[in-house]
Amino acid sequence: MISRYRWPLVLIASALLAAPSGLVAQQRPRAAEATRQLQPSQMVTLDENAASTTHLVLDDLRVSVRRLTGSDGEPTALAVVQASGTSPVHFDLPAASLGFALSVGAGPFGTSGDRMIYFEAYTFGAHCCTIKTLLIVPVSGPIVKYDLGPWDGEPSDVFPRDYDGDGVIDFVVTDERFLYSFASYAGSYAPPVIVNLVDGRFRNVSRRQSFRPLFQDAARVSRELCRASDEDAERNGGCAAFVASAAVLGRFDEAWAEMLLSFQPVGPEWLPTSCSDRLAGEQECPAAQIVRYRDFPEALTSKLGEWGYLGSRQFTHPGQVSTRPGN
Repeated sequence: MISRYRWPLVLIASALLAAPSGLVAQQRPRAAEATRQLQPSQMVTLDENAASTTHLVLDDLRVSVRRLTGSDGEPTALAVVQASGTSPVHFDLPAASLGFALSVGAGPFGTSGDRMIYFEAYTFGAHCCTIKTLLIVPVSGPIVKYDLGPWDGEPSDVFPRDYDGDGVIDFVVTDERFLYSFASYAGSYAPPVIVNLVDGRFRNVSRRQSFRPLFQDAARVSRELCRASDEDAERNGGCAAFVASAAVLGRFDEAWAEMLLSFQPVGPEWLPTSCSDRLAGEQECPAAQIVRYRDFPEALTSKLGEWGYLGSRQFTHPGQVSTRPGN
């Protein structure tokens, strides 16, 4: 996927190199300061053309985004969040010499009476990343900042919402373990992951029945990628996400049969590996403990089991599934 922020930068740079020097000098300088009104539960976007300091206001909430230059000459950005009766919260935002892209919104945090200010800031660079940050403005007490972390892709223009009507905001991201595992980045597809903020901690609630429509959409899209007939299509990336999404929906057997008719045979060098030493964790796996797979179905079954998509299913060899007694 080519970022919509990267292509314009290439085109602009080319145009500036070819343009007369006087044309560049005539560009209008960026405004020093600007104020914009936020609409409840709607995102606004700030980019390279935004003012050096932008104030975003919704009722008594005030978000100030300041773009600065660090002591090393590199661009930096600072956010200041304020609400009546609370102390302001300051934190850094990603900024890069390649550009600046930020989405901001404010609205109710579910039905609790608390409010949320939500940031998605783009780091630029190859295939990366959007930093997701939220600040909860409680009915009483100080503003609390939570970092949802970096996720693949660009800033969204959609404010997080309650998908299943339980009064809790649902943050929808993707299972990035699928990226690069079975195909190139461009050929990969990742199932959704749904996260709730509960008692100050982020919890994965993806397996709730109320989120089936999200996995149905993912299964539909990834199934088409798995069955693609294009000569240069990387079907295995779509097939992996299709089987995973279908497994969540209780349609594993059906999806597995389709996958066996569609996957692309590849050698072990194009497949993910595992580590037989579970204690290795995030550390580099010892060479003697690296597990290599013979083919795509074997790699897929292992990874889906490792990542929690298969529940009680046990795979005895590629293409054959057994179920534990009583399941």
